Amino acid sequence: MRIAFLIDRLGLDGVSRVCLTQSKGLASRGVEVAIFTKKVSSHILKSLDSINIFRVYNEGYNVRNTLRSLSEYDIVHSHYITLSTLGSLISLAGIPHIFHEHGHFFPYFPRSFKSFVGFTRYILFESPNIILSKRIIAISNFVDREIRRIFPFANVQKIRVVYNPIDSGIFGPVKTEKARELLGLDGFQHIILSIQSPGRQNDYEYIQIVKTILSKQKNTAIIIITRDRYSYDYIKEKLKNLTSVIIYNNIPSDRHLNLLYNASDVYFTISRWESFGYTIAEAMFVGKPVIGYDITAIGELIVNGFNGFKVPIGRWDLLTNAILTLLNDEEIRKQFGKNAREFAVESFSLDIITQRLLAIYKEVVESK
Repeated sequence: MRIAFLIDRLGLDGVSRVCLTQSKGLASRGVEVAIFTKKVSSHILKSLDSINIFRVYNEGYNVRNTLRSLSEYDIVHSHYITLSTLGSLISLAGIPHIFHEHGHFFPYFPRSFKSFVGFTRYILFESPNIILSKRIIAISNFVDREIRRIFPFANVQKIRVVYNPIDSGIFGPVKTEKARELLGLDGFQHIILSIQSPGRQNDYEYIQIVKTILSKQKNTAIIIITRDRYSYDYIKEKLKNLTSVIIYNNIPSDRHLNLLYNASDVYFTISRWESFGYTIAEAMFVGKPVIGYDITAIGELIVNGFNGFKVPIGRWDLLTNAILTLLNDEEIRKQFGKNAREFAVESFSLDIITQRLLAIYKEVVESK
């Protein structure tokens, strides 16, 4: 079988990670995989072995030549190409096309009909891909529900839910003590990790959560990884007198991030919108309990009282109490971590996701 992935760019973002991980999984099963993209980071090229990269639409790309190249593959599987008409043209050209819906458009949907750009995107780009594709892959049950709500004309029989895969070659369990030693954090009794979701309300909540925990929990470090410079500067300034708070500006390397997950006792998020929740899945995959708001896909991944706790959105006080509960009960914390690991392996492991993709590809090919 020959599969062509189509993506706007290959970089450090979550969509690129999904595409690359899926490609590696399929290639390991003997599938011929190619990625068509307009931009690719140099470090990405170095990490790929058996996958061909084609740059197909730099400055005024030739649609005819692109379609001719794609027609040589059994299936074209597109990731986030909704800002071009290429996905619809692939379907209209009779090339079996699968549209991978990551849900990036959904938070902006209520404003779509209030602006020309939003209306155009919905009518000309999002909707045709939903209508014309042979299959639609939703990255969570939440995204599945949103597709049905936002596109009421969608053929729901075409939707398949496939979670994003976790590459076990990058993320996996390491002994907590070993991870702390490698990071120079072995002097703390407890460590809490969170990757920040941008937003001033979230920044305020981080301040309150950190101050409350450190006032009640001694010998504890809290690690926050911010995703924008404003949040980094704001949080660092507000917490500058707390020496046990460690703040990173942007996510470090995958190896370093894996060690941070493993060095932690608990991972928490105060994100208010996730179509999947990659950091939640990664924390679970290394065997850590997770705490977050019961909203969007977060409430789907966290099974309350099993692999973590979820609380009503905005109730940072309850979220803080849940963190303290886990820190002060080692037995529950370890059981939740064990459950999280089992849940993640069954839900996000690359081998399982690859099997599901192959089953979908088989459906499409046999229906031609």
